[in-house]
Amino acid sequence: MALSPEDVLNKTFTTTQFRRGYDEREVDDFLDDIVVEMRRAAKEGDELRNQLNDCREGHGLEPVAAGGAVVDSGEADELRSRNGELEARIAELEGQVRESGEAYAALTQAHDNDRSAWEQERASFADERSAWDQQQAERAQAGEEQAAHDEHVAMLRERAQEAQQEAEQRIQEAHARAEQAEREAEERVAAAAQRTAEPAAAQASGDGGMGAAAQVVAGAAGAAAGVLALAQRLHDEHVAAGESRRDELINAAQTRHDSLISEGQSRHDELISTGQRQYDEFLSTGQTKHDELLAAAQSRHDELITEARERSTGMVHEAQQRKASILDELTSAKNLLERKIEELRSFEKDYRGRLKGFISEQLEKLEHTAVDPAADQAEGDAEDDAQQS
Repeated sequence: MALSPEDVLNKTFTTTQFRRGYDEREVDDFLDDIVVEMRRAAKEGDELRNQLNDCREGHGLEPVAAGGAVVDSGEADELRSRNGELEARIAELEGQVRESGEAYAALTQAHDNDRSAWEQERASFADERSAWDQQQAERAQAGEEQAAHDEHVAMLRERAQEAQQEAEQRIQEAHARAEQAEREAEERVAAAAQRTAEPAAAQASGDGGMGAAAQVVAGAAGAAAGVLALAQRLHDEHVAAGESRRDELINAAQTRHDSLISEGQSRHDELISTGQRQYDEFLSTGQTKHDELLAAAQSRHDELITEARERSTGMVHEAQQRKASILDELTSAKNLLERKIEELRSFEKDYRGRLKGFISEQLEKLEHTAVDPAADQAEGDAEDDAQQS
């Protein structure tokens, strides 16, 4: 049985027949109903206070002290409704926080995409650097070709030296053959002179003439001189041919050496120039792309950071405003609840005082009034008429 203050004020009791006053059992039953209703109201008030304290503790406020106040069902429903509204607003704030987290995640994903693009460009630059390294390898290969060329030139020089040594050897052999021919000629001249001198001596001794022997000796000397001249001429021809062949071989080797050196140097300079030009192009292109990507990434990073900071600042400001609004509403609800509790306390105190005075008055009347059923009945009817009017 739910009681309201109007029910308590308008409650009437049945009058007794044998004495003045009301039926004691009805009064006791009504008081029991009041006690039950007050206990129920106190229990609901405690539950509402606990809910209010939980809400206040969640927002960092001091809890409301228990005062044993009584709250009626209408106030409890209103407080429950307000609590539901506050929980709905808290859920809305949490949803906004989740949306902010999703937006931040989207910004982070965009930043990651930009970074991935930058990584791809960096990989492209690495490929270009690899191509440059390949050019360097080709340069190294060109250096190996230069080394092979130098080795070939060294071989040609060695062959020229060998040819020179061969020419000198041939010249020495020619000298040796000329000397041998000269010695043979001298031996032949000496033998011819001896063979000529013996018949001439015999003839001179037989004929007794010195003039004829002298003529024979002179003829042999002339023949020996001719042989020596021939040998000297052959020696000079062999020496001149050897020196000419040596000069030809040396000149041919030197010409080939100069040609190979010039060709290798030209090829070397061409490879160096091409490699340097490609290196400069690759370096300039890579540096330009690197600067562009770095500037774009830095600009995008600054934009994302600025946007995130602005959104974060706005969300924090909005959350603070909502927090202040909720705290104000909670404070208002607390003040309203405290006022209701004070009103209920005052009502309880007043009701207890009036009930106590009424019971005391009735007891005093019972003690000082004689028992007259007819008078009691008449008085009770008069009171009923007065209450009804």
